[in-house]
Amino acid sequence: MARNYRWAYLLLAAVMLIISGCSSSEEKATSASELKTGLSKDEISNEAFKDLFPLQYDSYKKNEKMEDTKYSGSVKRSKYDADKEPYLPVLFNGYGFATEYNEDRGHIYANEDVRAVARITDKSIGSCLTCKSTAVPHMIEEMGDDYWGGNFNKDIWPKAEAMGHSPIGCSDCHDPETMDLRITRPSFIKAMESQGIDMSNPTKNDMRNYVCGQCHVEYYFAADNGEVTFPWSKGFSAENMYEYYETVAKETGFEKDWVHNVSGTPMIKAQHPEFETHIEGPHGEAGVTCSDCHMPYDRVDGKKKITSHYWTSPLKTMDQSGATCHSN
Repeated sequence: MARNYRWAYLLLAAVMLIISGCSSSEEKATSASELKTGLSKDEISNEAFKDLFPLQYDSYKKNEKMEDTKYSGSVKRSKYDADKEPYLPVLFNGYGFATEYNEDRGHIYANEDVRAVARITDKSIGSCLTCKSTAVPHMIEEMGDDYWGGNFNKDIWPKAEAMGHSPIGCSDCHDPETMDLRITRPSFIKAMESQGIDMSNPTKNDMRNYVCGQCHVEYYFAADNGEVTFPWSKGFSAENMYEYYETVAKETGFEKDWVHNVSGTPMIKAQHPEFETHIEGPHGEAGVTCSDCHMPYDRVDGKKKITSHYWTSPLKTMDQSGATCHSN
């Protein structure tokens, strides 16, 4: 009988430990979702997040790396090099991109590169900074529509500098107070809502696409005020966007990006529709997000598990990004 009581007590203790463990997990989950950083909601300096999230910050700083690869890489070199895109100067004849068009480096160089590129002139407008600087959301909030058409060199850049801005970084995707994912570029919300998509309460999985979709998209500058505009009201496909440009865009005064010097043809400079291509593709349809492959989980020193903030090709992290689903 005494032995039975002893086993009963041991069983009860084990159950209590299990319950306690579950409770702790729930409390940890709650704590994580209620994270308070102590930062101001208006914080835009990437450095302000460094001590709070040192592992993620170190991961982000890896974006300083530059290397040449089979698929162009991230070294600052002209896209017009003969071994890269020899026909681009002909295709862009008469457009600003014919002046200078370089391989894109890491996000961390966004401000430096937009400031230096020859395409930025005394006639350039605020919209050119929209996906480069952490100050942009605050400038849009403060200046309203005057931001878009503001003079880049005289007004917009000096204002961003005075605000203590950083290149693309923490506050562009995270609420500084809670680190929740957020949308900071209103053009994205407007474009999604133009399709009837409810943006009031997106899922966490949606947000893992949306934070990237704020900038990795096709866009143009509106004819009336230069506002960054996504041609999505007809849908995300190339055919949908072509229909948009032939109807909605023309109805609002936008007909072309430039007239080609050689052919005399009105031209659209298609940008970089990664978000649209992803959403319309098999991975997007399966619920896979941009972050799943481009920001996979990473073990730091083989111990701490974090989300990688080194934005690079998934081909460099196949075990973490590809092999989790594609076993062979």
